[in-house]
Formats: sequence, C-alpha cells, structure tokens
Amino acid sequence: MNALTSRFPMVILLALLTAALLISGCSSVKKENNEKTIVELVEHIKKTGLTIDSAQPTLYDMILASDGLVLKIDGGDIQLFKYDTKIRQQKDKLARIKDKNTIMILGVEFPAMVNGSFVMLNYKGHIDELKIIDAFESF
Repeated sequence: MNALTSRFPMVILLALLTAALLISGCSSVKKENNEKTIVELVEHIKKTGLTIDSAQPTLYDMILASDGLVLKIDGGDIQLFKYDTKIRQQKDKLARIKDKNTIMILGVEFPAMVNGSFVMLNYKGHIDELKIIDAFESF
C-alpha cells in the first residue's frame, strides 16, 4: 500500500465530516427577515401565484405589532402582522406567539403562524390554506 492509497480513506472521511457539519450548521440558522417590510411579504405572496383582491390596514398596535394588513384572497381574509425584533416588547410578544402558535386578542385565542418577524392569522380553513402557508413560510 503506498502513501496515496493509505491517506485516501482519511481524506474521504474528512470531506464527509466537513459536509455533515456544514449541513447541520445551515439547518440551525434562524430565519431572519426583520429588515423586510409587510409590503415585501405581500409582493412575495403575489409572486407565488395567489391573487390578492384587496389589502386593508389593521389595528396592529392593539397586539403590540409594528404593522399589519388584512388581505382578501379568493374571498377570504387573512391577517398579517410585522413585529420588530429590535424592540424588546415586540420581540417578547413574538416569542410568546411562536411558543404557543396562538395569539390572544381581546381575550380570544386565535391560531397563529410565525415566520421570522411576521405573524399570520385567519389562514386556517381558507380555501387556499396550503398555498397561503407555503407562500408565508417561503418568505
């Protein structure tokens, strides 16, 4: 056995270990979209093929968010909210929503989905629920 063939398995093993570490490191990276706007989210949803019939502002400050819209998609309303993770109170609220997958509004609990700094409500039971979830999660 020469020097090249004896090192070859070691080189392959090191390459595989390096690849495994890179892949596992990438999967643990937290999705960060705090610098994006709610308008960018709406544009992204449009690009996925969903038709937005209208968009209206919401009372986002009632739930400690920075921005919010109600979108009418195929006759059903969904709500989108943006939380600013640089503001401690909003960051804490977002963490609570993410932990429970719900949000409390005026004493009523609603299912909520979190993607980075954004929260989506009213998507459950929508005719395009799966498409809406895919669009939201891919932002």
